[in-house]
Amino acid sequence: MPADITATYIALLRGINVGGHKPVKMAALAASFEALGLERVRTYLQSGNVVFGAPSSAPARLAERIEERLGRELGQAIAVLVKPERAWKAMLEGNPFAAEPATDPATLHVTFPFAPPPRSALAKLAALKQGGDRYALAEGAIYLHCPGGYGRSKLSNTILERALGVAATTRNWRTVNELYRLTQE
Repeated sequence: MPADITATYIALLRGINVGGHKPVKMAALAASFEALGLERVRTYLQSGNVVFGAPSSAPARLAERIEERLGRELGQAIAVLVKPERAWKAMLEGNPFAAEPATDPATLHVTFPFAPPPRSALAKLAALKQGGDRYALAEGAIYLHCPGGYGRSKLSNTILERALGVAATTRNWRTVNELYRLTQE
C-alpha cells in the first residue's frame, strides 16, 4: 500500500481514568495523536479508546510512537496497543460466544494481551476456576463470556494478566463493536 494511502487503526490505552488513576482528558489525548500526524482521530468513552488514520505502518511501531509522546506530555507511562481495522474486524467475527443465539451481548468481553503469552502460561489460564464463566483463546484476544457479570468474574483483567504473565486490557462487547463502527465512518 503506498504511503499516502491511509489505513485505519484502533488504539487501546491501558489503565487510564480508572478509579482516579492516570487521569487523561479525551481532548488532550486526541490532540496528542494529532500532533503525531495521525488523522481522523476520534476517542470513545473515557477509558482510552482511540480510532485514527495513518499511513500503513506496523501497529507495534505506532504504539511505540504514541507511548513515547504520551509519556512526554503526561509525565506517566501509558501502555498502548494498536490494532489495524482489518484485524479488529476478524477479531469481531471470530468470537465463538457471540455466535451462540442465547448469549446476551452484555455478558461478553474481550481481553487484549499486549504480547503473546508464553505457552507455559496457558496451563495457568486453564487452571483458573471460572465458575459459570467461559473463555476462548484467539490470536491477540481472549474472548470472555461472563453470565454473572464481569464485576463478579474470576476472569478479570488482573487475574488474566497474572496467569498469562503479560499486560492486557479488557473491553466490553459493546465498546468493541462501537470501535469497529467508528472505523467505518
